[in-house]
Amino acid sequence: MRTVLESLAVAYAREVADLSRLTGISPDHVVVVGGGVRNTLLVEMTAAACRLPVVAGAAEASAVGSALAQLQTLGHLGPDDGARVLAASVPTTVTEPGDVDAALHPLADLADATTALPTDRKELI
Repeated sequence: MRTVLESLAVAYAREVADLSRLTGISPDHVVVVGGGVRNTLLVEMTAAACRLPVVAGAAEASAVGSALAQLQTLGHLGPDDGARVLAASVPTTVTEPGDVDAALHPLADLADATTALPTDRKELI
């Protein structure tokens, strides 16, 4: 199980690095939603691998998003109200990379090493 969680954290870090490289924007945190937020070790590994704070939000993000969309469709919420309602109704926790077990810090080095690897099979040929 730990290998799966490490693989996910390193994959997240690769994606953050790729997005940063492609957009020229360096994020100051990573937002995680969905069932993975229930797994504290995964959140900690993600913070360590990304070297960024991780903001863990709604575990049931799909249901919350659906409810907000329905409220907007029915006219109960304006197009710009969703973020405000979400922030007021869904608690978040922040995990700083420096707050995680030091044993997880090598994940960042692994993420750095694998970011340089080709991700497209065409690059391997």
